[in-house]
Amino acid sequence: MTSSLSSSSVEKPTEDSHPPVDLEAFRHQRSGLERGLERLALMVEGPLERWIAAPQLNPLYYSGTLSILLLAIVAVTGVYLFFFFGYGISESYRSVAIVESLLTGRTIRAIHRYASGALLLTSLIHAFRLFYMGRSRGPRWLAWVSGVGGTLLVFLAGVTGYWLVMDQRAQLLTQAALATLSALSARWGEAAAAYLVSIELSGESVGIMFALFAAHFVLFLILVAFLWIHVLRLQRPKILPAVYWLAAVAALMILAAVFVPAGLLPPADPQVQPGQIDFDPLFLFWLPAALSGQPLWVWGVLIVLTAGAAVIPWIKPRRAVEPPVIVTPANCTGCTLCAVDCPYKAINMVPRTDEHRHKFVAEVTPELCVSCGLCLASCEYEALTLGTQTAETLPQLVAFRIQQIRKTAPEQPIKIVFTCERHAAQGARGFIDQTRDVDGKLISVIAVPCVGSLQPNDLMRTLELGAVETKLIGCPLEDCAQREGNLWAHNRLTRERLPRLRREYAGAAIAASFPAPDDFANCVRRPTAEIAGAAPWTNGPEPEKLPRGLAVIKRLTPRHYAAAFVFLTVILIGQALVTRAPYTFGSRQGTIAQIVLLDPTRQIPVAASEGDTPLTLVLILNGKLVWMRALAPQELAAGQVAPIYAEVPVDAGSARAWLGVVSGHGDFTLVLSEQTLTLEPGQIARFAPVEELPADRHVR
Repeated sequence: MTSSLSSSSVEKPTEDSHPPVDLEAFRHQRSGLERGLERLALMVEGPLERWIAAPQLNPLYYSGTLSILLLAIVAVTGVYLFFFFGYGISESYRSVAIVESLLTGRTIRAIHRYASGALLLTSLIHAFRLFYMGRSRGPRWLAWVSGVGGTLLVFLAGVTGYWLVMDQRAQLLTQAALATLSALSARWGEAAAAYLVSIELSGESVGIMFALFAAHFVLFLILVAFLWIHVLRLQRPKILPAVYWLAAVAALMILAAVFVPAGLLPPADPQVQPGQIDFDPLFLFWLPAALSGQPLWVWGVLIVLTAGAAVIPWIKPRRAVEPPVIVTPANCTGCTLCAVDCPYKAINMVPRTDEHRHKFVAEVTPELCVSCGLCLASCEYEALTLGTQTAETLPQLVAFRIQQIRKTAPEQPIKIVFTCERHAAQGARGFIDQTRDVDGKLISVIAVPCVGSLQPNDLMRTLELGAVETKLIGCPLEDCAQREGNLWAHNRLTRERLPRLRREYAGAAIAASFPAPDDFANCVRRPTAEIAGAAPWTNGPEPEKLPRGLAVIKRLTPRHYAAAFVFLTVILIGQALVTRAPYTFGSRQGTIAQIVLLDPTRQIPVAASEGDTPLTLVLILNGKLVWMRALAPQELAAGQVAPIYAEVPVDAGSARAWLGVVSGHGDFTLVLSEQTLTLEPGQIARFAPVEELPADRHVR
C-alpha cells in the first residue's frame, strides 16, 4: 500500500499530546571534538567557498579522488624512472644524476616527487574531513582503518624513495636508522653500522640497494591493495575526479616540475658530514628529532598516533546507538530502488520465499548499514523502518510542531525547514530547540539523518499540514556526509530520480539549498539558492520547468574554474616549494672520529693478550684519551667479539692519532694505527687497523 498524500491520514495531535518519536534521536550525534574540528575547518574554508562560488569546484571536497589521481601519477612516473635506475650505492646516485641531466627525465622525476608529496597531503586532508564528519565509526571501520594504513604506506614509500637516491639526504636517513637501532640495542646498531662499512669497503652494494628498491615497490603494491579494501564496501565508489581536475593537476605538476626542479644534492660521502640540505617537512619532519639523540621518542609518538587513529572506530562518544534499517517484507514490492540508492551495499534484493506475488524482497545487512536513511526516501510503500522511525513519524512530528506554534501565534505563517545532522551540529544548532521569527515567518527546524532520507511526499505533506513554506537544507554537493544524500534529494525534487515530486506541486512553496554547514542562518532567509549540480558541463533542467524555489543547475563560467585552479595551484605548487626549504643538520664545526674493527679476532691476535689479562681498545688524539672499549681475551680467543663500531665527536685541527690495545696491567701495547693528520671541520675521520701490520707491533 502506498502512503497517502492527504493530511487526513496523519493523526492530529491533541492539546495534551506528547511529541512523537523525535527524529533527532536518529541523527548522528557527533562528539564535541568532531564538531569543534569541523567548526575550525569551516572557518578556513569560508573564504575559499566565497572565492570559488561553486561547491563542486572546491578541491577540498575531492581530496579522496584527487589522492587516487595523484597515486596514478606517482605510479606512471615511477615506472619511467625504474627503467633508468641503477643498483649500488654509487651506481644509484649516478643513474639519478643522468636522469636529472635530461629535460624529460628531470621533469618526470620532479613530477614523481611532487605528486608523492601532494598524495600524502591530500590523504591527510581526506582523513581529517572524514573524521570530523563522523565517517570513521560503525560499518565504516574497514574504510577508515584501510585509509589510515594507506596513509602510513604513502609516508613509508616516500621515505624509501628519498633513500634510493643515495645523496646526502639518504646519508642522514641512514644515520637516523642506525641511531634508532642503537637506541633499541647497542649491539644491533653497531653491527648494522659495521656491515655498512664492510659494504662500502668491498664495493658490493648491489644487494642492499636492490632490497631497498624492493621495499619501495612492495610498499606501493600493498598501498594499492589497501585502496581496494578502502572502497570495498562502497557502492558507486568515486575512483577518479572529473576530467577538468585531471587536466588541472597534470598541468600544475608539469609547471612545478619545470620551474621548480627537484634538483640533486651531493652524493652520500662516508667521510663528510652532510650539511645544509633541501628539507621535505612532509616526509622528513621526524628526521631532526631522530638525529638529535631521541629516536625512540620520535618513533614511539608516531606509532602511538597511528595506532590511536586506527582504533578510532571503536572509541565511541556518549551517544545512542544508531539503529539499522529494518525491512517489512509484507510491504516490499521488490522494486529495487532502495538497493540501488544505498551508498554502502547494505541492501540486497533476494528471491522471496513467501506467497507474495512479487519475485524479490529487500534484505538488509546490519553490519553494513550506517543508518543514513537514504533508502527510506526511495520506498513509497512503508516497507522500511529506521529504528522506530516509520513513514508516519515525520508528518506526525511536523503536525506536533505546527500545533505547538499555533498555541502562541495562531495567525503567523509557519515555515518548516528540514536539515541534515551535519548542519544541525553547526549552523542550525541554535534553531533546533526553538522557533525563530525570520522575515515575518516562524521558522521551525527538524533535523534528520540526511536530507536524502526525505521523500518528496514528506515536503508535500508539510504544506498540507499547515506550513506556508517548506525548505530542505543539505550539505554542499560533492561534500555530503552520506556520500550521495544531497544529490538524491536534489534529483528527486527536480524529477530526475524516483520517487519524483508530483507535477501538481511544481508551483508549491518548496525550496532546496545546499550551503556549507556554517551558512545555515543565511540560507534560511533565502527562498532559493542557485547551486552548481553534478554535471558542470551542462545546464541541466531549465529553471522554469522546476518547482518554484528549488535549487537549479547552472553552467559554470571560466571565472569559477579559474578560482578553483588558483587555489589548487597554491596547494600543489606550495607543497613543492616547501620541499626545497633549506635546513642544516647539526654543526659542521667539529669532526667525527669513526672507530671501525670489522674482524676483531683477526685484528687483535689472542697471542698478544697473555692469558686472562684484561685488554682495552683506546683512541688517543694529541695525547688525550677520547674513546675506550674493554675487551675480554677469552671472547677474542673464541671468536665471539662482534665487529666494533663507534663514533666520537672531536675537535678539528692537527692531530696525532693513536689507535691500539693496552693491557690492564700495562705490561704490553698493541698498535693498530698510528698517524698524524689534519682533521677538517665536518669531516668523518675513520680510524681502523692498517691492512698489513708489522710483525713486531707488540710492544712489551
